[in-house]
Amino acid sequence: HLLTHDGSIPERDANGKIAVTENLGILLVLIPGGTFSMGSQKKDPEKPNFDPGSQDYEKPVHKVKLKDYFLSKYEMTQAQWQRSFDGNPSRYPAGFNHPTFKNRVNLQHPVEQVSWLDARKYLPRVALLLPTEAEWERAARAGRTDCVWPGTSKLEELAKYANINGSETKVAGFANSELGHQDDFIIHAPVGSLEPNGFGLFDMIGNIVEWCEDGDSGYDSKAGNRGLRGKPGSSTNRLIRGGSFNEPAAYTRVAFRFAHTPSYRHYSLGIRPARLLTF
Repeated sequence: HLLTHDGSIPERDANGKIAVTENLGILLVLIPGGTFSMGSQKKDPEKPNFDPGSQDYEKPVHKVKLKDYFLSKYEMTQAQWQRSFDGNPSRYPAGFNHPTFKNRVNLQHPVEQVSWLDARKYLPRVALLLPTEAEWERAARAGRTDCVWPGTSKLEELAKYANINGSETKVAGFANSELGHQDDFIIHAPVGSLEPNGFGLFDMIGNIVEWCEDGDSGYDSKAGNRGLRGKPGSSTNRLIRGGSFNEPAAYTRVAFRFAHTPSYRHYSLGIRPARLLTF
């Protein structure tokens, strides 16, 4: 995505990968359209999207049909935001350090303290937009109906895929909200530090939570174009997905959803831009 990139078009290495650098623009992944099962249930392990932690707000499991779309491979970085819109709103900006950190924060960390209103104002300037909640969940599930978290349903495997609040945060004086979990990061990590899901997307859970376009509506409301629920541009709360470094595993499940006011900013909240296909 050249509008967020600096320099020549990056080349793939011998393994077919593009290195994440400060100059790298947003990498867009083509997410295949189709019908998928959205939501969760905890009654029948043999049926789609079984999740022992399922909440009423995540029910019922229902079918949503989407067209093909693009979604960023990574959460938007501080470098990309700074280069595209000037300034860096992050609570933990590049250069921030703490005696307990293995490395100081750099510009490959995700931008945070971005409000929904900020995203709606700035992303169109570079021909991007927020994903809908359905687009987010379709991408996070990556075609699977058997995972509580992207890539696994086993808590002991979660550290491969997600930076959440585990025992590693104790050294910094934070409360350990997930006993038994340990990853390498006390706050957010440079994007792409852990393993991707089946669509090649990184940090779909953990690291920072991500704004979605939708208003705060239940699944009893009809999904419209792009699976959108709620009235765009209204003053109602907007949906947030994905969990963060600041939260336990229960809040990073694929189906977990919550909402906040459009003006809300937090050091664990950012964005993963999307783009529609145009011909």
